[in-house]
Amino acid sequence: IWRTYAMTPFGVLQDPLDEGFSLAREELRRSLKVLQDPSVMAREDSVLTVYLRSGDIFAGPSEPDYGQPPWAFYKKVLEFKPWTRVELVTEDAGNPTYDPILGWCRERDIPFDVLGSSLNEAVGAILGASHLVSARGTFIPSLLFLTNDEKHVFQFHDEKSPLMGGANLSLWRVTDKDGGYVASVMARNWANTEAQRTLMLDYPADSLSEIVRMP
Repeated sequence: IWRTYAMTPFGVLQDPLDEGFSLAREELRRSLKVLQDPSVMAREDSVLTVYLRSGDIFAGPSEPDYGQPPWAFYKKVLEFKPWTRVELVTEDAGNPTYDPILGWCRERDIPFDVLGSSLNEAVGAILGASHLVSARGTFIPSLLFLTNDEKHVFQFHDEKSPLMGGANLSLWRVTDKDGGYVASVMARNWANTEAQRTLMLDYPADSLSEIVRMP
């Protein structure tokens, strides 16, 4: 199993998409029961699946690398196209952007589901998504590495993970063009402070770039 950013900040030790590792990749898929046939949900092109990182990083002092995107990023993706349904995949409601996302859906009468109370449910929703909003962390890249389904993935500011280099993935990014948010929240300085949580909600959308497809 490849060593990832969860273990070291220096990246993976080998190119995970190298053809020589195809057998190991297939064994990992089989062990985790990752099906390669697209599900019905994966073919629903107008459904947006939003993965929110929550849990321990919003419950107290946290790992400094786990600062999460601002509400303005999620709002840009929610407004990117006319979604017919939104799935919010999260361990709990601790992420400050949880309520604004659901409130946005309610105001527009867009149906939504809250998923992720169990690991199996979270994995199923992510693997079944056709349009997926990623959080900062290793969970999404690791799962996307194991699927051949075509997906559009939206992420905030970070460069593309080596685990997300498959031709089946179309990656879209919003960057912090002014730099203030990343410097305050995502520069290995996440501490779950009140000021950081407030900035997650208040950072202005005009300080972010538009949604751009990554090469």
